[in-house]
Amino acid sequence: VLDVVRAAESLVKPTSPVDTPVPPKSPGGTKDLKTTTIVMSKHTLAPQNPT
Repeated sequence: VLDVVRAAESLVKPTSPVDTPVPPKSPGGTKDLKTTTIVMSKHTLAPQNPT
């Protein structure tokens, strides 16, 4: 589980600087980005289980 969290954090970290100009544009966009990260984490969980 920690690996998934780390993977999610890795995806969030590079998005942080890009996310800075996004909030003033559309505050709702930030939530969409976080949702995408959660979906990606779940996808990462699938291949990691059999491994």
